[in-house]
Amino acid sequence: MQEELEQARNLLEIHWSEHHDVLLPSFRCGKPLQIRQALDCRYCRMEGELGPGGALWAAGASLATLISTEGPRMTSMDFHAPRPTVLELGSGTGAAGLAFAATGAKVLLTDRQSLLPLLRLNVGLNKDLLSTVGGAADIGEFDWLSPPEEILRLGTFGDGFCSSPNFNG
Repeated sequence: MQEELEQARNLLEIHWSEHHDVLLPSFRCGKPLQIRQALDCRYCRMEGELGPGGALWAAGASLATLISTEGPRMTSMDFHAPRPTVLELGSGTGAAGLAFAATGAKVLLTDRQSLLPLLRLNVGLNKDLLSTVGGAADIGEFDWLSPPEEILRLGTFGDGFCSSPNFNG
């Protein structure tokens, strides 16, 4: 029984990598970022229940690619300077924030509670790449309906951004 379960997990992982994962360039170490999406899928019965935050949007992919190519110039990537700290608001899949982390920055990826498991998964999928370049990614909950001062409890950051802000509510 254990062998069948392991085989099923392996088949599911192959399916996800072929149908749900997007590889984005990471020029600092040559290994791509792996971003998993939570999309509707009739084969694995994923229902896309995370809404728009569970998908990698064009704006996020474009920003991640720009960060990968221009990241060192967009931050203080100087070996004598402290490591840049970056806050991403509305991370969704975490693609853009992980791209910053892949330049060596320390990043806090934030989104609503329902997206935190997907963010944890994507950080985990890229932990070896981040370790190689000296980057780091942490995860924090931030609800867009919270008062603006709530963002201050997350810490102090040199840079902050959101790639495709939208709110339906």
